[in-house]
Amino acid sequence: MRRLLTMALLLSGIVVGASSAVHVSPATAQTDCGTVILRGAYWLQGGGVDDRSNGANQYTGVSCGGVSISSPQSQYGYGWQCVELAARLYRVMNWGRVFANGGVKAGNFRYGAQYIPEGSPGLRFYPVTSSYAPVPGDLVIEAGLTYGHVSVVDHTEKSLDGSTQIIAVEQNASMTGFHIYQRGRGTMTGGYHPIKGFLHSPFNTHVEKGGPRRGFISTLVSPSGVMFREGTFGVVTSLETVAPDSSPTSAPTVRGSYAVSFVDRAQHVWYVDGQGRRFDTGVVAALKTSSTLQLDGNDNPTIALTDTSRSLTIWRTSGAVRLNSTVRAGTNPVLALDAHGDYHVAFVTPSKSVSVATATGVTDTGLVAAPNTNPSIAVRGDGSVVVVVTNEAGRVQLAESDAEGSNFQTNQATSLAVRPGTSPVVVAFGPVGHQVAYVNAQSQMRTFGTLGPLATTVQSSMLVSSPSMAIRRDGMMVLSATGADGHPWRFTKSTATKSTLVIKSTSTPSILLLR
Repeated sequence: MRRLLTMALLLSGIVVGASSAVHVSPATAQTDCGTVILRGAYWLQGGGVDDRSNGANQYTGVSCGGVSISSPQSQYGYGWQCVELAARLYRVMNWGRVFANGGVKAGNFRYGAQYIPEGSPGLRFYPVTSSYAPVPGDLVIEAGLTYGHVSVVDHTEKSLDGSTQIIAVEQNASMTGFHIYQRGRGTMTGGYHPIKGFLHSPFNTHVEKGGPRRGFISTLVSPSGVMFREGTFGVVTSLETVAPDSSPTSAPTVRGSYAVSFVDRAQHVWYVDGQGRRFDTGVVAALKTSSTLQLDGNDNPTIALTDTSRSLTIWRTSGAVRLNSTVRAGTNPVLALDAHGDYHVAFVTPSKSVSVATATGVTDTGLVAAPNTNPSIAVRGDGSVVVVVTNEAGRVQLAESDAEGSNFQTNQATSLAVRPGTSPVVVAFGPVGHQVAYVNAQSQMRTFGTLGPLATTVQSSMLVSSPSMAIRRDGMMVLSATGADGHPWRFTKSTATKSTLVIKSTSTPSILLLR
């Protein structure tokens, strides 16, 4: 019996491979083998089990943690595969045995996750086309071309369009541990493979009580240059080292994880996707610059950067394109994607004017940036573009385009003074709204726009970095900046929280709200 269980768990991995659109080879993963990325106390109404990283083997069928069933509370199968999480949870909860066996007809993949229903007769299977409403603790089974995938339902939420979001927890496929599916009538999307159905244990008595918001993630750089994350679900240290005078950027994924772009100490630009796979883009960045990342509605990445010749460069999984535009030394381009996934990149030219590059050309916004500051750009719901800078007088100034994203009109400079050497940021909200955040001349965080002003003030510390801001569709806003003592601060409209961590003084925190 044990031998059979061991063999099944050995083969019950998730293997979906790199996207066919990615033409660069994945390298080592972002975290050590066995790193806890989601504590059990943070999911399944506080009764989950720890979700761990598969290290350098993240998102593959190779297990970095070997096999063990001697201590089910810690590990129950091959660590740290998707099946191991489900098997361990059900063993700890005494809900029955999670075991995959598709039989001889399934060939080499007979013990894959997609065949858990066939191998677990004590559990009840409901096809995705049925009217069954999954409860916390149920398994979501995905049927792939190889091993498939399994995740565990945490809770469900109603979406604005009337569909249901199923918030699940998975192992070996997410940097947060979370996964979001969308379910309509008889259909379900958001999987890595087609969704087969749900598996329920008769001993599982959980009922839907909702779940916690997935919260925020802030990507930070330690004083020694190592990248790590802090957020609602704790601190996780990565294996990545960031170039001096460079800051990582991050973006939330549709499936509930997040992706990161950063410049390493060899000035290579890297992309880490929501599954924890790490890709060298093949592009070398100019010294003392940062890349900027955005994801489209299908989690396809776009990265904007300055290469070694100071040319504005756009990287996508199809390759890198060097544009015929030069970026001013001491500045970084910034990127926004529109609803079609087309890029709009704001950058400072050698003459200090601010232009916006798209796939169809370059447009002068009429703005002029203060020395060593960066513009910020956002595309609103109606397709219009807004760009904000610290102008030469040290004031906040905006330019707005028409609904085609061109023909910019420069607004009169505001009376809002910005801390020297810092840059304001802008985020779109709603069809025509936007929010601007900046560190003022008194080194305090301030905002203005559709969501109103920020009410909090840091009395005990001066902010010295440019801000980072994220806004969720429901209007939740979170901001971050670095204090003079090296501690990052986090702000909402009514709170200011100082982190106990110390980060590199020349870095800017990248903050986001998970979907």
